[in-house]
Amino acid sequence: MMRPLTLACLFFCLSPACRAQLSADSSFLAAYDKIITFQKEVYVGRITHITLSDVFFTAPGDTATQRISRTRISQILYATGRRDLFIALDDNQVKQKELVDTKKIIVKGQKDWMKVIVTEDPLAVTNLMAIGVIKTRYEGETGNMNNEELMRHASIALKKKAAMMKAHCVLVETKFFLKPYGELPVVEVTARAFGYGK
Repeated sequence: MMRPLTLACLFFCLSPACRAQLSADSSFLAAYDKIITFQKEVYVGRITHITLSDVFFTAPGDTATQRISRTRISQILYATGRRDLFIALDDNQVKQKELVDTKKIIVKGQKDWMKVIVTEDPLAVTNLMAIGVIKTRYEGETGNMNNEELMRHASIALKKKAAMMKAHCVLVETKFFLKPYGELPVVEVTARAFGYGK
């Protein structure tokens, strides 16, 4: 299991192999997502998916999926530069805590698309109501875009379509990566939108 890193000793707590790579290539750390907890711990890795209660990720050089509760997370810094901020409900600055439900995501329209969660875990939608099917197709901007980059872009389209349906969760059912010789790579995704219902 990956050990959490404090902000002060992030570099020194990395494994020798990762530390050597970081010394040789300063972009090594920038290529990974960072999960920062309210206790100032930093988890470095690639976020695989997010559910209503947990964030799942893999550590550098490790294929095993790890999980951390969303209630522990202060913020997530993605390798793309995006930042997700979380609020601690036990903070003295939080007013009317009873109005803030960390387990309920309210999506009123397309402007709330960033609140939508895209997952491949069927357990994440167990207690939700299916609203509709969503399909999207994304063509890469360059010929060397990998599958992860293609899915990141496709996920944005899925989120926007789900938000228009006032759904807050998208379950990816199928994804096909097409890389014909001499053409730009493409991903075609079929997913199902879920919400709380009436």
